[in-house]
Amino acid sequence: MSWADESLEILTEDEDDNGTLHVITEASKMTEHVSVKIRTMDDHLVSAHGFFVADNCNPIGAETKSGHVTHIFEPGFHEVDLITKQFSKFYNLSENKCYGTFGIAVSEPHSLAFVQCYTNEERDTKAQLVIDLKENQLKALNEFIFGTSFVSPDGRFVITLNYYAILTQYIDPAGQIFLFAEIESNLLLSQLAFYSRDAGYDVYVTSRDQSAIIVLHVDPRGIKTPKFISTVGKPQQKDWVHTQRPIVVGCRSDARYLATPATGENTVVILDGDHRQMVGKVEEIKGASAIVWAGKEEK
Repeated sequence: MSWADESLEILTEDEDDNGTLHVITEASKMTEHVSVKIRTMDDHLVSAHGFFVADNCNPIGAETKSGHVTHIFEPGFHEVDLITKQFSKFYNLSENKCYGTFGIAVSEPHSLAFVQCYTNEERDTKAQLVIDLKENQLKALNEFIFGTSFVSPDGRFVITLNYYAILTQYIDPAGQIFLFAEIESNLLLSQLAFYSRDAGYDVYVTSRDQSAIIVLHVDPRGIKTPKFISTVGKPQQKDWVHTQRPIVVGCRSDARYLATPATGENTVVILDGDHRQMVGKVEEIKGASAIVWAGKEEK
């Protein structure tokens, strides 16, 4: 996404593809670095607003044909055909007093989109709109839920991180949405990852300012906090808005592990999901702001 205009570039590994990013290989090594420059369509660079990396563990197939893109200057969100890499539809939310979108989580099995909207022209009030993608209509408007939302792999749970609060919604088999009890934290929350366990998930929530990870467990009965994992290293704080700490779950034969960078210590922390504990650190990886687990094909 671009700050300069209302545009989106899709980058692939094709040699002739264009885009807006620089790729630096071996970035953690002490050497003279050279970036692989990816041009824009009109051959000039623009400032990036954000980016999304397609899930390496679950390649795009027949069951996952669409992606969704928000933009802070548009009163809705776009649907993108992931096969043709073309815009296929625009969901206009202006009738619901949406003046710009800045985040989205989609439950594909239920065809529901949980969209974060600015609800006035000044963009100083926010709300979550739940959109039925099949009917293209509003299902719910939650003025008290805003922040960064994440959806579980099976589409049943939507968890929203709002600074120091964790808000969880459960979608039952009939498509009804239930709100679980709010969990408050003394950590400034960043991002999360879902780890499959029993009838639900363990949810690993990282912090922007503390050397700790919250482990939650969610299932259709509710959500609870079984454990904190401390001494996992701090992120290097830029400011309370831009500092993030990503976390990913491993692929296939590595599916029991999670990884998260501790940028304040130039390390990447490895966690064991089965035992809910840290099992190691990889040092001398500087300033990692994004992380992808690249799994091998199983034979």
